[in-house]
Amino acid sequence: MERVIGRGAFGEVYLGYNQSDPFTKLAIKKLDPILAAVRKPQHRRHMLAEIRSGSVGKHRNSDMMYDIVIAKISGMITEAEILSRLSQYPQCQPYLACIRDYYLDEQLNFYIVMDYVEGPTLRKYVRQYNPPVEFYIDVIAKLAQALTYIHGNNIIHNDIKPDNIIIRMGPGGQVDPVLVDFGLSCVADKVKQVNDLDYNYCSSFAGTIQYMAPELFSGELPHYYVSDIWSLGASIYYSIYNRNIWGVFLSARILQQIYHNDDIQPAQLNTDNQFLNNIVNLMTVKDFQQRITAPALVEMIQQRM
Repeated sequence: MERVIGRGAFGEVYLGYNQSDPFTKLAIKKLDPILAAVRKPQHRRHMLAEIRSGSVGKHRNSDMMYDIVIAKISGMITEAEILSRLSQYPQCQPYLACIRDYYLDEQLNFYIVMDYVEGPTLRKYVRQYNPPVEFYIDVIAKLAQALTYIHGNNIIHNDIKPDNIIIRMGPGGQVDPVLVDFGLSCVADKVKQVNDLDYNYCSSFAGTIQYMAPELFSGELPHYYVSDIWSLGASIYYSIYNRNIWGVFLSARILQQIYHNDDIQPAQLNTDNQFLNNIVNLMTVKDFQQRITAPALVEMIQQRM
């Protein structure tokens, strides 16, 4: 590991290199020593037992810090397992940051080793370069391919937003969006029937509120594949206009009211590019059953090209 490139509440992200290929940069997520946050020896023993048995997060405890740390470990293990499921070397999906390995060392530091994606977030890139509308079509086209792959593996990202899209800048002015941070992702292992159609989903209240799909505020907390599509569309809308798609201050209570009021609809994108307007507006249809899917989005954009 060479240097710290990011810090969070529970650990750090380091820049590293592959020993067998020193030109390949890696991002190494390190969770701080997990036992340091748990004071009681008996709780430390329980935590170790949970980790070794593969039952992390399945038991509650009276030590609040224990529960917080266990929740964080559960999230990192979930992220690592999901990324492992999506990472198939040597043909890794080009618009995802793929995982190389994850492990727990003798000092109980938990690591996730992934490809290092160099570049600004979508939020920072837009502010710095003020790109033309064709840039947004390209971002949608490539991330729709990534989401087609993700959803095809029964994974829902759950937290698509401008800060979780890295713009990788290559030679010759080539720019590619890369979707990162699968810490809130889930496996769509449940099926719900709506109007005689089956929809895969997972139940969790996760995401960043200004980009969360309206169906998440129905009271049932369903994350569908098209919930990711909404979040991508809402991210593009925000990147262009620097405001959320509802045009008001958002809270969970306000979004519940929005969901249950059919007269309230999201704002429509209205740029000089009618094709971009059409696809973003299809991505942010309030009724999830009418929203465009990732494969349909890929096909629509390919037909235009």
